[in-house]
This record gives sequence, structure tokens and C-alpha cells, in this order.
Amino acid sequence: MYTGIEVLLYLQDFRFSAPVIIDNFFHLISHPFLVGFFPVFLMAVLYWCYNKHAGTFLAFNIFTIGVCTSFLKLFLCVPRPWVICPEICPTNEAISGANGFSCPSGHTTSATALFGSLAVIFRKFTYVPVLCIFVIALIGFSRMYLGVHTPIDVFFGLVLAGSLLWFNWHLLKFIDRNPQMDWFVAFVSVGIIILFIASVLLRRYFGAYFDVDGVDIDVLIYAFTEFFHSIGWFVGFLFGWLLERKKIRFTIPLKITSRILQGFCGLLLLLILQICLSEYLLPLLGIGIGKFLSNMFLGLFISAGYPWLFSFIRKKRVNR
Repeated sequence: MYTGIEVLLYLQDFRFSAPVIIDNFFHLISHPFLVGFFPVFLMAVLYWCYNKHAGTFLAFNIFTIGVCTSFLKLFLCVPRPWVICPEICPTNEAISGANGFSCPSGHTTSATALFGSLAVIFRKFTYVPVLCIFVIALIGFSRMYLGVHTPIDVFFGLVLAGSLLWFNWHLLKFIDRNPQMDWFVAFVSVGIIILFIASVLLRRYFGAYFDVDGVDIDVLIYAFTEFFHSIGWFVGFLFGWLLERKKIRFTIPLKITSRILQGFCGLLLLLILQICLSEYLLPLLGIGIGKFLSNMFLGLFISAGYPWLFSFIRKKRVNR
């Protein structure tokens, strides 16, 4: 099977002779924060302060793509390039963040979820989609240049994320036309997640993971942990989204100053919650269960908790 190892070896030869500043640049644009918590922060701001539909679209892309990426990594168990070919020598900084399996490329799918969504949301501004597509391509290329993903990993990531982005756009348009179907969408989404969980647990139960060449127990544990972490985010946001549609129905303020204040306070609360949950819940329940529950709670806070809070405060002010 073609993996593109030859491409990585060619890029590696160039990297060894290139200035260090090029390595630093690619490390910077593929920094974990850019494809990790930053998209969630940006999604929350869009959802609370700019356009609820746009924020929902970004959230569905971030979380569904995250779940599918972590599931496929765990299900396919594709080893990293340096396991397939010992001649591959990734940079130390890049390899420190490449703890799981290789295919599809998580950085590529995350970048496509974020910047692909922004390209669609702000498509009226021609330069935005062009810039977003360029950034996606650059991040995908950076994973190959740094030696942590093959061209197949990156291409698969692009196809997966692009397909889900297209699907989510049409799914939300369908819900807009048929608001009563949101319960059905949530029910089907949970069903698919249960199917994903059952398939990976059954594979683990029958020992199929240990029949795959190059599978390390630490890599397997990390992949399982990331899989359930991504599920926590999606399930939390999904139920909060449903609750908001049925009960809360918040509106975004018209004044720019009110939007800025609302977004600033929300992000501050979100950051405080994330720190507190990491400090107290994780040591109590462990990384696996603790992170799953904290992510679910944060997802619920973004989609329903904070919208309820500022709607409640606004009503109190009006009634005075």
C-alpha cells in the first residue's frame, strides 16, 4: 500500500539542510493550541456574541470531526511514519505532541473543521475562504514536513473533515426547515456514538488491537482516552444545544459593547471552569473519566449554561 514515505524522506533531506527558522515556523502554525482549545473558544464567541447559527455550525464541525477522527485513529491503528520506516526522523518538538495513531491526521482534520467553517461562515468576503484554504493546506503540509504524518494521513484527514463539513452544513439547513427534527438528529447522533464505542470496545475485548504490527500499549491507551474526551465535548454540547432550542432560546444583544462584554465574561468563566475542573475533578476521578466529564460539562456550559445565565440576568434587569 502506498503511504508516501518517499515524500517524507525527500522533505526530511531538505529539512536537515534548511534554516531552523523554517522548522520553527511549521511548529508555530501546527501548535496544539491552534487546533485544540482555541477553536472551542472561537466557537463559543461566535455562538454567544455573533450569530447563533454560525456558532452551532462551527461547533458541530469541531466536535463531530473530532469524534470521527479519534474513532478512526483507534479503529484503524495506523502506526506513525517513524514506526513504519525507522529512517524517518521527526523533530523533537513535533514528536512530543504525536502521541496517538497516525491516520487520519488530527491537526489536518481540526484545521479543516475550524478554517473550513470560517470559510463558509464568512464566504461573502472573498479573501476569507482563500486565506482559510491556504492555512489548511499549510498546516497539512507542516505535519509531513515535520515527519509526523504521511501524505495518506493528511489526504484522508482532508477528505474526512471536508465531507463532514459539507454534511453538517446541509444537516443544519434541514433542521432550520424542520425544527421539530432536532430531537431525531440528537437521537441518531447518540446512536452513532454508541455504535462507535461498541465497535472499539468489542475490538479490544477480542484482542484485535494486539494483532496489529507496531501497536504500543501507551499509544493505545492514549488513543482510547482521546476518543472518549472528544465524545465528552460533543455529547455535552449536543444536549445543551437541544435544551437551548427547547427551553432557553437566548438572543444575542444588538449593541456591540454588550456583545463584547458578554463574550469577555463568558470566556473568563469558561477558562475558570476549565482550570477548576482540571485541578479538582481530574485528580479525583483520573484523567480518563475526569476529562470525559469535564469536557461534557464545558460543552454543556457553552451551549446552554452560559446562554441561560446571561438570559436570566437580562430578564432580571428588565423587570427592575
